[in-house]
Formats: sequence, C-alpha cells, structure tokens
Amino acid sequence: MTQAKKYFVVAIDKFLSGWGTSEGKETVFVMECDTLEEANIVRDNAKNRTDMTKVRVLTSKPYQYYNNGSYYVQYMTKKDIPNWFRSGFFKQ
Repeated sequence: MTQAKKYFVVAIDKFLSGWGTSEGKETVFVMECDTLEEANIVRDNAKNRTDMTKVRVLTSKPYQYYNNGSYYVQYMTKKDIPNWFRSGFFKQ
C-alpha cells in the first residue's frame, strides 16, 4: 500500500531563534500537512506573522538541509497546532 503524500510548511522563527534550546541556532518550524490545501492555509498563516520568515511549502520532509547543527528544528502536526490550520487565523 502506498503512503499518502504529505506536504511540509517550513519557516524560520525569528522570535525563538538564538536563545533557550535554540541558543546559537535558528529555530525552524516544520509543519506537516495532509493536503496541499492544508499546506496553503498553514503557509498563509505563517506569512501573516511577523516572526516567521522564509516560509515555503515542500513535498518532502527537509531532513538533510537542517541537519548540520546550525538549526533547532521543531516538527509540528495539526494535532500540535490546530489553529494554524484555520484559514485566516493570524490575519491582522
């Protein structure tokens, strides 16, 4: 049986980068989405926040790029952050 295709919204969190568990690193949010529609909603919500930069949608989990020690990566799902999946949730 083939696994359903996933989408990943990736963004750098400027607010959490550089301190706490991210000391000396950039914090990267990777938000897993079940559909392209969900990914577009999450992407738009991230873009509506001033603390999120370099927001993009990927079709594969970004393992290698963020595995060099310069990043603190947080993987999130709809269960972890349900409001991010509500259209316009962070719109001003």
